[in-house]
Amino acid sequence: MNRGEGFDGIFHDYERCFGFEPNPVLYDHLMEKYKKFSWVNIVNAAAAIDDTEDLSLYVTDNDGASSSVYPLKEAWHKSREVRKAPTIGLQGKITVRGINLPRYLDDHGISEITDYVSDIEGMDLAVLKTMNRYILDKKIQAITCEVSKDELRNRHVGCPDNSLGGFTELLSGNYELVAVGYMPLLTDGVFGEIPEESWAMDCRWKLKQN
Repeated sequence: MNRGEGFDGIFHDYERCFGFEPNPVLYDHLMEKYKKFSWVNIVNAAAAIDDTEDLSLYVTDNDGASSSVYPLKEAWHKSREVRKAPTIGLQGKITVRGINLPRYLDDHGISEITDYVSDIEGMDLAVLKTMNRYILDKKIQAITCEVSKDELRNRHVGCPDNSLGGFTELLSGNYELVAVGYMPLLTDGVFGEIPEESWAMDCRWKLKQN
């Protein structure tokens, strides 16, 4: 969740919200920020493949906004140099808690999801695959994720596939792609042009009406 900027525009629309932030400094900020909203649940953990207490998190120096469980590829840094984007460095590495999302939701009695939104810095597809039971049973109405271009697959060293083709393979049976662009400006029916030098984009799918 970082500092919750993207979350701010949507959390009032739901009966219950669950947000995940593994960085303890950012988690403390979020707890203070949302303490008056009883339906908002902030979890000090990373959505991951498995439950673990010793997941490594590479914390970046842009207020942790690009932190990931894998380091960024050198080619990604060079692509930022090409478009004269701010450089992003590594502030340090910390150990955080990781959770298996479907197990966590089962424990909290969540059987259906209105909106699933993720920006997990390269791990979006890997974590979404753990939610396959919800996907097959059509228990998620809409899914929004940060997605890598097919030819690049992932911008993190050693990270699993996070490509659009991988998402398409997982979701095409029950979901249709309705928007491409960048959060929070995604609009259903709008497929924005993604700059050639960009590694990733945000994509939104909705449950097919059939």
